[in-house]
Amino acid sequence: MVTIICIIIASVANSVMDTLKFRFERSIFNWKGWMRFCGPESWKNKWRLPPTPSESGRERFLFSSTVMVWTTDMWHLAQKIMIAAFIAAILVYEPVVNWWVDALIMQAVFSGVKELFFGWIWIKPPPAPSKGG
Repeated sequence: MVTIICIIIASVANSVMDTLKFRFERSIFNWKGWMRFCGPESWKNKWRLPPTPSESGRERFLFSSTVMVWTTDMWHLAQKIMIAAFIAAILVYEPVVNWWVDALIMQAVFSGVKELFFGWIWIKPPPAPSKGG
């Protein structure tokens, strides 16, 4: 059961990553207060400004583009959570049926939860049609 919870957490984190990458404009993450952490300007959290043509970029703080990159934007934070959840799922796994049936169940749970969040929960509802004409 703990393994399934870890798979659900990994799936939600993966849905955040895909929403930021492919549906940012229509998502709940496209909010003025979150632009610096979730939006197209999040790269500024990793690199010093202004970048010059002669340099490939200087990190904003030590390891901001490598081991600490998860602290700089939502996409990398979600990736860190997803990987940690998968590792935890492996560490606590105990067979319920057998490994291959369990793998099918985990894949179905992962896919279902991801579709729920990626397709529905993270997406803003369309604007209401205006009255009149």
